[in-house]
Amino acid sequence: MSSADYSCDCLDHARILISVESGGSIGDSEFDEALAVLNQHQVLHIADAGRNIHFKFQKNPNGADDWGSFQLHRRPLGLVILAECSTAIDVALLHEVYQKKKQQRSDTIYDSRCFIFGIDNALLQQSKDGMFQYLSIKDWKSSEKDIKEFLTSLFYVLESKRRLFASEKADRVPMLWLPFENRSSSNPLERKKSQGRWRKHLGDISLLCGMYAEALNLYQSAGDALYASNDNIYMAAAIEGLCVTSSIVIWPENPQAITPIPKVKAPESISMQKLDARNLISSSSRNSASVALTLNELIKMCLQTSEEFIGRYKEAVIIYSKEKNLGVVELESCIKATKTMAIMKKYKQASEFLQNAVYINLRVPDSERVARYSSLSDLYAKIGMQRKSSFYSRVAAMQCVSTNLESHQWETCCSLLQRSLPGFGVAMFTDSGFPLPDGGQNEGWALIKLRILHELAYASRKLGDERSAARIMVYALTRLHAQMNEAEEKDICKFLESLTVSHPSQSASNTPQILDILSVKAYDGAPLPPINFYSIPTLEYIEVLPLKETEKPHIIKKDDSQNGVFLFAPSSYFHNDRSNKIAFKWVVDEEATLEMRFFNPLKHSAVKIRNLQLMGEMTNCHGELPLTCHPLTFELEPQTTVTKYLRVIPRRAGLLTITGYRTLVYGIESCCRFKHMSWITDEKLEIEVTPPLPLIQRKRMKTSLNNEDENKREYVKTELLPGETKWVRIPLVNIGNIPTRFIDVSATTEKQGGKHGDKLLHVKCNDVNNLAQLPPTHETYYELELTASQSFHHAEQRHLVTDVEMKITSDLALEENCCRHFVFGLETTIRPHLTTNHVQVSHTEKQGWCRLVMTFENKSDEEIRVVSRTLGRDDVILSDDDQFEDGKLLMVILHPQELATSSHVIRCAEQVMRNEEGEEDKMRQLVQLLDQLLLLEWRISTKEDLRSGRLDLTSLQPSNTSMLTNLLKPPMKWNVDVDSNDATETCKYATTTGKCCSLRYLITNVSRDKIGKMEVELEVFQDQENGMCEYNMEDSILIVGTTSADFDHVSSGECCEFVCSILFLLVGDYQVRARRVDEVIKCGVGELEVVDDQSYNFSPILTVTVNNTDDY
Repeated sequence: MSSADYSCDCLDHARILISVESGGSIGDSEFDEALAVLNQHQVLHIADAGRNIHFKFQKNPNGADDWGSFQLHRRPLGLVILAECSTAIDVALLHEVYQKKKQQRSDTIYDSRCFIFGIDNALLQQSKDGMFQYLSIKDWKSSEKDIKEFLTSLFYVLESKRRLFASEKADRVPMLWLPFENRSSSNPLERKKSQGRWRKHLGDISLLCGMYAEALNLYQSAGDALYASNDNIYMAAAIEGLCVTSSIVIWPENPQAITPIPKVKAPESISMQKLDARNLISSSSRNSASVALTLNELIKMCLQTSEEFIGRYKEAVIIYSKEKNLGVVELESCIKATKTMAIMKKYKQASEFLQNAVYINLRVPDSERVARYSSLSDLYAKIGMQRKSSFYSRVAAMQCVSTNLESHQWETCCSLLQRSLPGFGVAMFTDSGFPLPDGGQNEGWALIKLRILHELAYASRKLGDERSAARIMVYALTRLHAQMNEAEEKDICKFLESLTVSHPSQSASNTPQILDILSVKAYDGAPLPPINFYSIPTLEYIEVLPLKETEKPHIIKKDDSQNGVFLFAPSSYFHNDRSNKIAFKWVVDEEATLEMRFFNPLKHSAVKIRNLQLMGEMTNCHGELPLTCHPLTFELEPQTTVTKYLRVIPRRAGLLTITGYRTLVYGIESCCRFKHMSWITDEKLEIEVTPPLPLIQRKRMKTSLNNEDENKREYVKTELLPGETKWVRIPLVNIGNIPTRFIDVSATTEKQGGKHGDKLLHVKCNDVNNLAQLPPTHETYYELELTASQSFHHAEQRHLVTDVEMKITSDLALEENCCRHFVFGLETTIRPHLTTNHVQVSHTEKQGWCRLVMTFENKSDEEIRVVSRTLGRDDVILSDDDQFEDGKLLMVILHPQELATSSHVIRCAEQVMRNEEGEEDKMRQLVQLLDQLLLLEWRISTKEDLRSGRLDLTSLQPSNTSMLTNLLKPPMKWNVDVDSNDATETCKYATTTGKCCSLRYLITNVSRDKIGKMEVELEVFQDQENGMCEYNMEDSILIVGTTSADFDHVSSGECCEFVCSILFLLVGDYQVRARRVDEVIKCGVGELEVVDDQSYNFSPILTVTVNNTDDY
């Protein structure tokens, strides 16, 4: 046997070998194309037989005919001739060649075909049996039909021979010889050998015909017969046949390719389990009846366990190893056993067979050694021994450039070296330079890795492929620089720098020092991933630096605490779903800055970084760049760290994600992404970019003495008195490039100068609707209303600082709810000038009126007038005209540093208050009611203008709570009629003794609430004018009628009448009045307790003067 088949497997024993040969006029590429069409039909289902038959198309299997008697699958049983012809003469000449080959090999070839391409002559084809003509391989439309017809014919010829041989008698079978055997005369021992060898040969035929069960029986019986006749070599072949058949049935590499059994009913005695694809029809050599077998029954005929398979196959290999002429058979047996044990996952036992294959000494030509070591590499990879696989792959690569070869195969050498890389721990095919999870190196020995990479780079340079060599060296430098010595590191760096100059990129004319290695592919055609310099240099830190406060963009949000008037309300204003988790915001076309820190891990070489720029992503860019950078170029010395600041300008609005950075290292473009750097936080690199926003500032006056430093805030200063209001005018100028649109203004006063500093000053922002859009470089003015708190009661002046925040935007930014905050400061001084030291409220005899006494103190150096803005002439009794100013009551005029008191009778307040239980609550009610009733205002007249402001009374401390009763308008109004004369106002009446006076009291509920129950009682007494009153009037008067009356549920506005008559018996002055005696007034808002000293519980006192009748 001339050469071994290193791609063999156990299924080869069941494949009918077909020799594919050239007719002499077909090119290599066309031959390979036609052979590929043939190889598409390696399995054919024979419907009549119910089997899948396997075929193997092999190009020129020379030297295999002699070994067909030993193992039939080695002998070609079919012949296919491929040729190209253009004329009928060429076809005729080819026909002679075809017929001659058929005659020469008629003993071994069962059927044949000749496929001709380049001519299509139906007449010629009809006259040439077995020859088929087509215009071209692509026009071979009937290829499937033609090939299946040929394969079917070949099978039936073989099947007929199987049936014929099976029916021959044992004493008439021929003797089968090995090519190297001496053919001796017939003797009884040779007769036994011939019978055993013939049974083994029938087993081969049965296996090729898909009769697995019959093949197992024949191999078993042949092995027994050959053992008895001491025919070890054929016995080993029978054992191998038993092993490979068991492998095909139990451990197939492709179970779908195994022959299915025909649909034949099995006897009831056989288990009716589901029939597997490996179930077959078995025919006995003595009985042609077909019997259907189940899978379990077929498996029972095989070698049952993997241990039995390994043991029997080892037995056959040992026998083969004892015969020097069977080296190829032994080698192929080891390969087939290894592949089956790989399926069994018996890797240790497989390695023993494979190691035996290594030691088989064959006279292999130098050109075949590459295939041998390459196949060993594949087999070791199949059983999981990647390191040994890589070792033999490297050995095969070295054989490609052996000195014994006439021409070196550098391309094959590179391909094999690349195949060896994974086993040595070099992941160049998948590694893009990403940082390793543990921060260390890959598995494997660094020195071996470096050696392999150097060999691969050397082979690439021998091919003239310096770009691939550069790609290899870049990988070595990025992954193994820590294990390199000084010379290796410097040589690689020098090599890469030299390639940058000698091989610039052709596609980037503006950057001539770019080394293009992105298009480098592996020698098997697979693309190599782009290498990125994550480690050289190493990015240790990156941070987005915040913008200046005046440049930061913000999201428009509703803030109820702001005093400003919000004008614009976009549709999405009240449904803003934007997340506040984004720490940074940028503005389109405005520069931002990032801080980056790099480290050079190389020990002996500097690294020059060129064209450092950031990469970003944005969903709405539509292919355009979301940002631009000012590229940086710098150099890193060995083992040094440097910090750089990169300026970035975003170009589109939206959510921008800084995904990484792009740079040139050794002229190689590197794109490093932060998602592969575990130490970089992605959330910090998500930046919301707003549409273009305007910029404004407060215009500085030329005479301003403030520092012009932009970082120092400039304040607008003003002075206020408590309760005073002023307007402040602020000049603004647009210093940006787009029109400014004002959307909101708010003011916040710092808590400075007291515990409640934010309540001492109220800032009202003017409506921004009054401000039109401000074009670039234009100016405008904005006004603020400042009001000092009325409740300022500090002894000294206070300084308050207010931040005024203006929200400005553009038309595009407003659609995205984005704005910018412009803040300037107000410094306000509030000084005390007027205080109210005392207040007293007392009742008068007149219903609905009270006396108000107040004491004021002027602490300023100006004259102050205190005016009530609510009390007019109709609200005050007994006041001169000079006590009114603009029709309002002038409470008092205070000279500088003067203390003065005012006293006036004023109309009571008509407000109904809830009854409060505590003293403090009643005091609070009193001062609030008094403050609302008077609405005091102070006024200071100067030469320039009139200053004025509210005077707050809510901080007063009244002396007692009875003033609340005196200040409130009574809930009831009393009207008194005497003898049909109204005496309510005069409260005086004269009569005589013996005359009956008719009294009529009208009581009206003038409150807003309902009085639940009211009892009225008449009182008559005499004032002794010594502080005592005499109530015992039994001898002085006679009352006609009732002295009391009850009224229930007196509604608001309802009038109650109480009538009685009095007969005076004695002369004198009598006081007559009616009073309420019930304890509680139930009102709609609560219950008002009736107190005896409340004046509204008594009617006006009527003084009746009684004279004698004789006096009239």
